Amino acid sequence: MSGAERPPTPKPSRREALAAQFRGLDPREPGTWPALARLAACAGAFLLVLVVGALAVLSQEASRLQREREREPVLQQTYKDKLAQAVHLTPLRQRKQTVQQQVQAQEQQLPGRSEMDALLADVAEAARRRNLVVEGFRPGTLQLREHHAELPIALRLTGQFHDIGGFAADVARLPRIVALHDLQLTAVASPARDSARASLPAATGSAALPSTHPPVQLTFEAVALTYRTLEPAERADSQRRRQTEKAAPRSAPGARP
Repeated sequence: MSGAERPPTPKPSRREALAAQFRGLDPREPGTWPALARLAACAGAFLLVLVVGALAVLSQEASRLQREREREPVLQQTYKDKLAQAVHLTPLRQRKQTVQQQVQAQEQQLPGRSEMDALLADVAEAARRRNLVVEGFRPGTLQLREHHAELPIALRLTGQFHDIGGFAADVARLPRIVALHDLQLTAVASPARDSARASLPAATGSAALPSTHPPVQLTFEAVALTYRTLEPAERADSQRRRQTEKAAPRSAPGARP
């Protein structure tokens, strides 16, 4: 071998060739990078976006999972309540039916407008049957309610205590509903009784009056509240009035929308 000949340069390995494409890369000019480096950069950016997106989605799902876990006790309690209601559903339906029948029976006891005069006559007749003196029988203003109408009657009767009690019992037994309110009993001054009391001799302690003294007369004052059903026109008027009353606070000056 002559000295003028040089030994052949060893061919770089494939690994070294790949590594050489990533040496001396200028990050400010990625367009001048070798194809393999550009491809690796694109793959890295894609993986980075994929990882960030996956983390964002997982974060939202984790929050949703936490909310559902917090709702779980509430849903379990709701399930237990619904299950208890389902178990007692048949008794509740029977109770509802019983209440509806009772309401219908009560509604049947409410007279109509044409029957109100007969009801007032029954109340006055009950007072006369008990030998009570009717000093006042004054119907008041009719009050329209949601499902019925109320008519107050100011009563003023005079008679003995047991007769007044019998009158109250007779009113309670009327086929129509009549309720007594604001009851007041006042003793009526009797000259015969006062003279009998004055003729008694003075005695110590509590001495009873003789059996011949006149019975005590009482004045009975009360408000008899009667009820009747609403006619279609009255029911519509009552509904319009309630709607107006509900809407009034909203439309009042200075009210917030």
